[in-house]
Amino acid sequence: MNIPRWVKLWGAAVALLALAAVGVHAQGRSEAGIAARLFRGLTDAVREKALAKYDDKQVMQAERPFPGGDQDGRGVLLTELTDEQRGAVDELLNTFFSPAGQEKAALIRRQPHGPGNRSMDPYLWYIKYYNEPARGENWAFRIEEHHLSVIQRYGPGSEATFGPIQLGANTPRDTWDNELAIVRQLHQSLSDAQRMGVVNPIDAMPGAEVKSLTYASLTDAQKALARQLWEARVAMLSDSQRERLAPLVERSGGIASAKIAFYGEPREYGDRFVFSLANEGVYLNVDWRSSHPHSIIRAGL
Repeated sequence: MNIPRWVKLWGAAVALLALAAVGVHAQGRSEAGIAARLFRGLTDAVREKALAKYDDKQVMQAERPFPGGDQDGRGVLLTELTDEQRGAVDELLNTFFSPAGQEKAALIRRQPHGPGNRSMDPYLWYIKYYNEPARGENWAFRIEEHHLSVIQRYGPGSEATFGPIQLGANTPRDTWDNELAIVRQLHQSLSDAQRMGVVNPIDAMPGAEVKSLTYASLTDAQKALARQLWEARVAMLSDSQRERLAPLVERSGGIASAKIAFYGEPREYGDRFVFSLANEGVYLNVDWRSSHPHSIIRAGL
C-alpha cells in the first residue's frame, strides 16, 4: 500500500515530538537520578559522613551569609570518592549551569581554596545529603566550597524554592569584573537624594530595617542596569534551573517589584560593599571584597 508522503512526514514529526518529550522528561529526572545513584554507590563509612537529617531551617541557614560551615559538618570531601564518583559529581554540578556558567564554575574550582586558601585541587570540595534520596520524600543535596555552592531540594513543596546558588571568587579580576562594572555604574548614576536613601553602613545586617529604593523609583537607565545585573547572573544557570526559577520570579512580582540597597559604596575598585536586589520572594546579592567576592541568588526562601 502506498502511504501518502504527508502521512509519513506527519508520523515522523509525531515520533520526533515523542522522543523530545521523553528527552525533556529524562533531563528533568537526570539531576535527581545522578544524585541518587551517587548516594547509593557510596560506602557505608563515606555515606555516614555525607548524610544529615533534612530540616528546612538547617538546610537554609547552612548557606547564610555564604555556604560552608553548618554545625554538623560540611559533608564528605570529594577526594574521598572514587574517580567514577567524582565524575558523577562533576556531571551533577554541570546540571546547574549553562555552558558559560560551567566555564565560570571550572574557573572558580581552579582558584586557591580550602584551608588557608592554599589548595588548587578541584576536588577539595564537599558533597552533603539531607535525608536519603527517595521518591515523594523530602531530601536535598549540596555541593560546596567557600566560593561555589549549589543546593537542590526534592519532595513536597520543593518546587516553591530555588537554590541558593552561590558563585564567588578568590581572584575576582577576570571572574566577576563584568558584574562589578554594572554595580559601580548603577552606584555612580545615583543622584545625591537617591544615595541618601539607598546607602547603608557596611556592617548593617541585610534584611533588617534598611534604606532601599524601589525598582519603580529608578530612572530608565538605572532600571536597565539593575535588570542587566539580574540577567547576567541568570545567564549562568542551566535551562532546567531557569525553568525552576522563572515561575517563582513571576509569582513574586518580578524584578519590577524589587528594591535595591547598598551596604557601603563601590567608589574604587577593591572597596568593600554589598549590593542587593530583592523582593518578597527573590533575592540576589553581590558581596564584594577586594579579593574575595560572594554572590547568592535564591527564591522562595
